[in-house]
Amino acid sequence: MEKNQIRDGTFKLILTGGVSSNGFTMDGTPNLIILAGGLSFEIYTSFDKIKHLKLKSIDYVRETPNAKTINYLVAMQSWPEVMKGGYDDVLYLKDRLVTESSRANIFFVTPDQKLVTPKNNILEGITRKHLLDIARDLMPVEERNITWDEMLVCPEIFVSSTTKQAMPVVKIDDHLVGSGQGGEITKTLFEKFYQFEMDYIKANKAIRL
Repeated sequence: MEKNQIRDGTFKLILTGGVSSNGFTMDGTPNLIILAGGLSFEIYTSFDKIKHLKLKSIDYVRETPNAKTINYLVAMQSWPEVMKGGYDDVLYLKDRLVTESSRANIFFVTPDQKLVTPKNNILEGITRKHLLDIARDLMPVEERNITWDEMLVCPEIFVSSTTKQAMPVVKIDDHLVGSGQGGEITKTLFEKFYQFEMDYIKANKAIRL
């Protein structure tokens, strides 16, 4: 942060396999690349101003889904259709089981007020972990498979990631989620997670530029 004079910005860490002796075998010395930059996304401080997402479903499960990689090929191949339909991102599902979006975990509030999030074939994000910890003090939480049909009756759906915080999903394909405005449970979790972030920053603020 000091070297790059960054106060509000981002760091992206990429670990490569290094230079292979034959272009395939993983026998090189790994290289760590750290990219520093400014913020290219909005940090929302109020749920009333947060973006509402529309997702386009596609039939796909990421390779090695529990590993964070920079392979977004399938999502990028679908992007012209995503943009043409006025959607914001893709939603992956396989055999009618919902997993995640291209860069975020997904959560469902069921009609009986349980919070459900997929457990298998996903990247278990850090934001996901903290949201689950917060939610367990408020309501029953289940990490399990969720089917397409079960998803369609959920009154609230939201996604989570570092950049999306807890962002409501209001439409999936042609299906409107709830009232199409985001729900009270999503709002509560957003507000509690945002407060958690602010408390963490204040408690660990060590660098002042």
